Amino acid sequence: MAVIAISDPDATKKIIKEIRNLSQTAYIIVRTRYVKEIAENIRLGADDVIPEEFETSIEIFSRVLRKYLIPHNEIMEFINNVRSSDYEMLTTLKAGPHTPSYQHLNIPNKEIVTVSVQQGANAVVEKTVMESGISKNYGVTILAIKRNNHYITDITPDAVIKQGDLLYLFGAPSNINHLNKVLSA
Repeated sequence: MAVIAISDPDATKKIIKEIRNLSQTAYIIVRTRYVKEIAENIRLGADDVIPEEFETSIEIFSRVLRKYLIPHNEIMEFINNVRSSDYEMLTTLKAGPHTPSYQHLNIPNKEIVTVSVQQGANAVVEKTVMESGISKNYGVTILAIKRNNHYITDITPDAVIKQGDLLYLFGAPSNINHLNKVLSA
């Protein structure tokens, strides 16, 4: 994951490009000054773009926490604490040790990511999970499929993968990168 929160739009675009050159699966959150900058940053490879007109700090924190699979109720409690303290925790550093109230998903050399199935991904489009060989050929497990606004969580070998699906994947980063090249081709 990378969070880009600088006020230089040109440098931001260069950073997004460099990150995408290094990793297709890194999750990139960008803070911009203006809403009009959203489309270009997404086109370059950003996953989330948050203009300053939004409640920037809270939005970034909540998205990062969601990405690390922190339970929704804990995220909401965090947001309520920040707002109820008049954003004090965002403006002052407090002395003393920090003890987080959540645990990160930290499985060595494994990630949970989402990858979009693009039009040219003929190796998997309109094929079942078994026919696609995603698990067998790439060593990656499909945890869920988001199709439009519907989630398919009971992944069976005969589940069909469609163009535009968002696949929730679990596996080694190198395997996911290899599969991502196939899915986004």
